Amino acid sequence: MDIQSKAMDIQSKTMDIQSKAMDIQSKAMDIQSKAMDIESKAIDIEGKAMDIQSKAMDIQSKAMDIQSKAMDIQSKAMDIESKAMDIESKTIDIESKTIDIESKTIDIESKTIDIQSKTIDIQSKTIDIESRPIDIESNPIDIDSKTIAVLCTTYNKPLDN
Repeated sequence: MDIQSKAMDIQSKTMDIQSKAMDIQSKAMDIQSKAMDIESKAIDIEGKAMDIQSKAMDIQSKAMDIQSKAMDIQSKAMDIESKAMDIESKTIDIESKTIDIESKTIDIESKTIDIQSKTIDIQSKTIDIESRPIDIESNPIDIDSKTIAVLCTTYNKPLDN
């Protein structure tokens, strides 16, 4: 019986070891299940990370488009500024020419007034001369050549020396 007792004892120990092995196997399966859950979550996180990366690339692309458009706008603004400066320069030239024209107009008006004044003087002398009886032989009048020329022109007669 001693052998049988030992065999039963070995069988009992084997069953204990087998039970412990089953506990270990159960724990290993739990760990494996948790590892699979973690791996699944990691795959989800990786997918989300790829989505975020894709969105980031879209945003970066849009930012580059905006930057390009901003540069186009800046270039157009510089063109407009250049044209505005050209217009301003031309406006200054026109204003300068206008001032010159106004100055020349004033000069012409001044000369016109002088001519009118001289015309009035000549008309006055003409009226004075016409109103007096002239006897050139007995009463010579000192008339300058310009006055004679004006009188001849006034009466539409040729100038005789």
